[in-house]
Amino acid sequence: MRVLTWLLRISVFLALFGLALNNRHNVVMFGFFGAQWQAPLILMCLIFFATGCTLGALAVLWHQWRKSP
Repeated sequence: MRVLTWLLRISVFLALFGLALNNRHNVVMFGFFGAQWQAPLILMCLIFFATGCTLGALAVLWHQWRKSP
C-alpha cells in the first residue's frame, strides 16, 4: 500500500510539473494607474498562492494571539 501511495504522489507531481512546463507563456497583470507587470503564468500562480498562504497563516496567528490571555 505504501508503494502505491508513493506512485500516486509521483504521478501527480509529474502531471503538475508537465502542466507548469507547458504554461511558460508570459501573461500581463494590469494594476492601477496603468501599471503593468509581465511574468510567466506559473510564476504568477506561485506568487499568488504563496501570498494567500502567508495571509492565511497571519490571520490564524492574529486570531490565536488575540485569543490568548
